[in-house]
Amino acid sequence: MSLMEQSSRDVYRVRGVQVQDGRDTVLSYADPAARTLATVIVQPVTGREDNNGNRDATLAQFSVMDQDNPAGFWQDTDRLEMDGVQYQIEGHVQDWPEPLPHAYFLINRWEG
Repeated sequence: MSLMEQSSRDVYRVRGVQVQDGRDTVLSYADPAARTLATVIVQPVTGREDNNGNRDATLAQFSVMDQDNPAGFWQDTDRLEMDGVQYQIEGHVQDWPEPLPHAYFLINRWEG
């Protein structure tokens, strides 16, 4: 069994579409072109809370490994949808050539 065969949830790459918002062009993820990614592994990593005596916001963060698609498949502006929730890619997608070739990146979402 390869490392990639352990994932059991449906995960989608969500690519934003450029739309006009007044005078600005922005990415909209409301009606995206989505592609099912059945071979990614998603693992939780340490999150954090920002507070000033109250619990104001919580950061949910995950690492993602994709053996079937190289780093060029993923764009920094893409989002990843898991369990109906969209997460943004943090930083750059990295291409790891050895010992198990795969793309690697972090995703996160602030809640609260």
